[in-house]
Amino acid sequence: MLRLNSRICLALALCGLLTAPACAQPAASTPRPETPERRPFLMRLFGRPAKPTPLTQMAHGLILEAQGNPRQAIQAYADLTRIWPRSKQAPEAQFRRAQLLFARGDLMDAFNAYTELLELYSARYPYEQVLENQFLIARRILDMRHARWFFGIGF
Repeated sequence: MLRLNSRICLALALCGLLTAPACAQPAASTPRPETPERRPFLMRLFGRPAKPTPLTQMAHGLILEAQGNPRQAIQAYADLTRIWPRSKQAPEAQFRRAQLLFARGDLMDAFNAYTELLELYSARYPYEQVLENQFLIARRILDMRHARWFFGIGF
């Protein structure tokens, strides 16, 4: 275990960063905050989320959704699941993203978002609703393809 030097402890205690009993005890392991994983430079420059933590990013997406900006909310939820895929907010963000895509009529993207939800986040969402929405999407896509063929437009 790491023990701090007495001068370092005194300096940190004077700054208010460390208490005196912490100097006498060995350093305990503290849980690391969730940080985005290391990505290439351009992805870090252009692919950044709007907020610094998954919790604030989720709140940002909910605010955008409440303000009536579904496109920006979808992007906020996608950023959350892309940057912090193992956070506690990721399953809810993926579920909300899929619901918004379904409501907008982006059927293939919604189906893919629901599929990602099923594959990555098992048992952290309303399972029956996800399957029902996937069935509705598949039915609509199938009906659209039959209608195109019936009227001679083709695939």
